Amino acid sequence: VFNYSVEFTGGAQILLGFSNPIKASNLLAMVEKTGLDGATAREFSHHEILIRTKETPSDIASFGESVRESLQTQM
Repeated sequence: VFNYSVEFTGGAQILLGFSNPIKASNLLAMVEKTGLDGATAREFSHHEILIRTKETPSDIASFGESVRESLQTQM
């Protein structure tokens, strides 16, 4: 599962789903390695985590895909 959208308070949000359980703190450490400083993570379940960023990309789809690809290479 992978969804992305514009966060109305500014920035973007990316909902990530995993087949195996993952902790938000572990995922957030990986997100920070992609260069997204100030991102936050919230666990929806053991398999879903919402990442919020302060960055507001002009092309949300490309932004979401680049984050997904960066995370896949780290897992």
